[in-house]
Amino acid sequence: MPEAERGRFAIAEIERIRPSTKGLFEFVGAHSWELAPFQRDCSHQFVPGRGMACSRAMALPYHGLHFAGEHLRQMEVGMEAAMESGERAGRELAERLSA
Repeated sequence: MPEAERGRFAIAEIERIRPSTKGLFEFVGAHSWELAPFQRDCSHQFVPGRGMACSRAMALPYHGLHFAGEHLRQMEVGMEAAMESGERAGRELAERLSA
């Protein structure tokens, strides 16, 4: 789908699901990782049996630093994985700051 058409489609779907949002959104741009010339497949793969052990160790906070990224995924890959681990790191920080 061309960029503008993707924008119209996304807004139409949001408005269909939540009619109260009709007329509140404006499409300003889109990005396609598939079409990005330097992306070259941002996903990675662990050797079977090693992924969970490595990602648990890499995700441990270190001197106040909390780590997130696609490489620390538990379920999804790509941007969804980055968001998943970002949410985890955010929860860790919130717990640390409220203690």
